[in-house]
Amino acid sequence: MLYRSAGKFIDSVLSLPSFTEVRETVEPDICVRFGHVPQDDWQDSLAIQGWHRIDDGLQFKASGIGAFRVDKNGARIVLDCPVEKRSEASAYVTGSALGAALHLSGSVVLHASAIATEHGAVLFCGPSGAGKSTLAASFVQRGYSMLSDDICALQIVGDQVQVQPDGRFLKLWQPAIHALGADAVQRDRVLGNRDKFHVDFASTHLTPLPVRALYDLAWATDGPPRVRPLSPGQAFATFVGHAYRPGLVAALGAQPAYFDTVTALQQTAPIQCLTRPVSLAELDFVVDTIENDLRDLGPKFHSL
Repeated sequence: MLYRSAGKFIDSVLSLPSFTEVRETVEPDICVRFGHVPQDDWQDSLAIQGWHRIDDGLQFKASGIGAFRVDKNGARIVLDCPVEKRSEASAYVTGSALGAALHLSGSVVLHASAIATEHGAVLFCGPSGAGKSTLAASFVQRGYSMLSDDICALQIVGDQVQVQPDGRFLKLWQPAIHALGADAVQRDRVLGNRDKFHVDFASTHLTPLPVRALYDLAWATDGPPRVRPLSPGQAFATFVGHAYRPGLVAALGAQPAYFDTVTALQQTAPIQCLTRPVSLAELDFVVDTIENDLRDLGPKFHSL
């Protein structure tokens, strides 16, 4: 089966329900295969956010599910797990393992969701539970298209920083699905018995876009949604801090690539902090706030 995510074509022997299957004849960038992953020679001293360095790449173990190995150039992911655990293992392949493969291939990868606007990509960054996917879904319901969810692969092209299209379904918790009225497009569970599901809004942008704005998401205990600018130093810390599995950035010596990317980004797109209420009932107000902020950024947003 062939999929496309983060600008890469992925040939997988394992079904990956987070992704949409593509019908093209191309040479894959990443292959996912079943195989043996030795688990008796890992050195805890080399552990990086659950990953272990080995001579030819990285290895990771998901308790009760299986083990994963990503080769040193990120072109091959090997999965070692019982047959009955393969459906659960797919969530790790499309998340942690793909993120590691992208890091090893030299990509700059953020833990973010991105929407497509007429004038470029708008990114929402934050840790797990920050509401990235829910906020992106709210924009999709206003007529925008998804560009990526959870993993954003960035590339400097000329004087722009571009986001690669992701081609995956949104992942939303059940309360968010209800709040958005998206029950009709809810699909299968993401992992095990968790109340988190894939959601198919059938609105995905399929070509790279330049970044036009990046928002670091934070919760507010009270008050309305508010956008505030970040200093260059704060912007750099925010950007690197929201790398997908940030421990891998330092361990793989990738800091220069992140520095170059955030430096280029700050020439063309604001990096700001968005604080907003926790309540899902305030989502429309939050989207209004962001749309107003985008209009205020300059002529390139006047037609929003």
